[in-house]
Amino acid sequence: MKKINIIPLVMGFCLCINIALSSDKPQWAQSGVCQEPDCAVGEASLKEGEMSALARALKELRLSLGVNIQAEYNENTDNSGETKADSHLKLYTSMQNLGYKILDKYQDNSRIYIKIQYDPNKKVIQNEVIPEFDTIKSLEKLCKDNQLDGYYCVSLGRKYQNGENGLAKNIDFALKYFDKGCKMGTLEGCLFAGKISDSARKSKEYFTKACDGGLGSACFEQSLLEDEITDKRDLLIKGCSGKDALSCAFAGEIYQKGLAHVQTNTSLANTYYSKSCLLDKNGDGCVLLWQSQQDWQEIQKLCDTNNAKACAITGDENNNIDLLEKSAMLDSALGYYFLARAKDSTQKMMLLEKSCALGLNGDFTKGCEELGDMYQTDDVQKVQYYSKACNTLFYEESACEKLYEIDPSQCQNEEICLKIKKQKELQQAQANEQAKREQEELRSYKVKTKSHSQLSRIGAFIEMGMPVLRPNLPQLMKESSSKVGFNLKVGFEIRGKNPKFSPFVAPYMGYTRITLMDDDELEELDAPYYYNGDGMNVGMFNVGSYIGVRMGTLRAYGIIDYLVPVSSLSIDNPIDNMLGYGFGVMLDIGLRIGFQYISYDVSYYGGRVRREWYGDGGFELDRSQTYKSKNNAFMVFIGIGI
Repeated sequence: MKKINIIPLVMGFCLCINIALSSDKPQWAQSGVCQEPDCAVGEASLKEGEMSALARALKELRLSLGVNIQAEYNENTDNSGETKADSHLKLYTSMQNLGYKILDKYQDNSRIYIKIQYDPNKKVIQNEVIPEFDTIKSLEKLCKDNQLDGYYCVSLGRKYQNGENGLAKNIDFALKYFDKGCKMGTLEGCLFAGKISDSARKSKEYFTKACDGGLGSACFEQSLLEDEITDKRDLLIKGCSGKDALSCAFAGEIYQKGLAHVQTNTSLANTYYSKSCLLDKNGDGCVLLWQSQQDWQEIQKLCDTNNAKACAITGDENNNIDLLEKSAMLDSALGYYFLARAKDSTQKMMLLEKSCALGLNGDFTKGCEELGDMYQTDDVQKVQYYSKACNTLFYEESACEKLYEIDPSQCQNEEICLKIKKQKELQQAQANEQAKREQEELRSYKVKTKSHSQLSRIGAFIEMGMPVLRPNLPQLMKESSSKVGFNLKVGFEIRGKNPKFSPFVAPYMGYTRITLMDDDELEELDAPYYYNGDGMNVGMFNVGSYIGVRMGTLRAYGIIDYLVPVSSLSIDNPIDNMLGYGFGVMLDIGLRIGFQYISYDVSYYGGRVRREWYGDGGFELDRSQTYKSKNNAFMVFIGIGI
């Protein structure tokens, strides 16, 4: 059974419950987003008071406008000689001399919400426009005052980071001022410090502090540094709660695809997409929301606002290379991937490399998998790219399967790799079970056919012998002397494998020629004077079989033999058929030498022999009836067998 982590389910459930139970709370207070232009929302606990909610709203407004208007700074010195700013100055400087008006307020049992809008006609000090600080010295003075917001330190750090106001770029100085701003409580300072720190450990500490302080974008950045997919998932959900649009979009994809040990939940996914879209009306959350609703016109509109994902989807849907190139120029992993599929092979690898690099910190890693596919004979490169496509939150399952086939130890995505491992183990268990059944069936077959297996060897033989027979045909002649004939047999045998003792059966067919009467005996029958003197010779076709046992090189067997005439040489053949039973022994050393005795029941024609004085002058028997007699034959033979 798949193990389900209950944490994200509870979070998602709570999100839905919170929305459901807050129907009386204004939408702007629920979402922290207002629809009016140049608008911001701030909130604070009742204990913190309305001024704290206002200060936070002003801070959000300041960041959204991107302004850098500074107020005059009047120093006050207390009895100890320490320079401090009075409460009016603190509020004055934190508001950055922004004019504003309060649009709405809301208060429940625990919190205060204020919605304000920028109004340049309502400055705190109604005088001439306060110019920007034109010297770094002013910022440095403000940064030194620990009673003020750390915003000034962060502003100074940004100037060093970007090389503004005549300063040379200096990342070390930038980090110094970001760090101080972070320590003074300005979460943006923690975020910026984490982004430029060359220590992954320190970056994680900075992001964690900012994320815990409620800065959603810091939670997103922290998720990129986590190894465990469940930690990534939880940070994205937390980032969405901190009003980071991209975190909400990614959280929606997690629930849409059923990733990171959560059940697929399309409804909850759309809830996250909607919140992301509220936070950034031109962001990826809107693209994913319209894509789930198959609203291609809205996606086209987002592409017109330079949303890279929207251009990639629209370009692929309409086979529009221009839109795919636009998406790639906007650094879309999806755009580079679609462009690689549309371009010729000479550019494919370069485009896939860009798609892979961009997608690792995003939600698309198919480019990494296809890069691995291109290295058909290089398993090292395959493992490198399949690992990138597999060991991440937004993994490609097919990449994990390919990676597992090459090197299971490199498949480290706990969710999918464990699934693949179980599938492989199940397949192996089924294969083992099948092999076991086949072995048992084979063993059973061997037991059942053990006796038959002794008859499983097939051979062939040919034998040539000299039968000795004293014909006994009383209705034809009174007595006869012994005659020597010729016999040739060919056949095959089925014999056991045990060379010491095994049964065998050997059917055969052959040709036998015997002399029934010599010249003297023919004369007694009043044969014509011109008879050629060869006697009465009969050719017969015979079939039969040996059935016996083999004992080493010695064989003993019974014989059944049946003969029918096929020709006579000089006169009509008196034999109708012969059926014999007997026995034999032989020595088989490849060359066969043996002796046989057979007793035949002979059916023959008798009666008066009539002389023919016309034609060829032969004898013609009276075939009006047949007679029976016993005839014994002895034969020695020689042959070969395989």
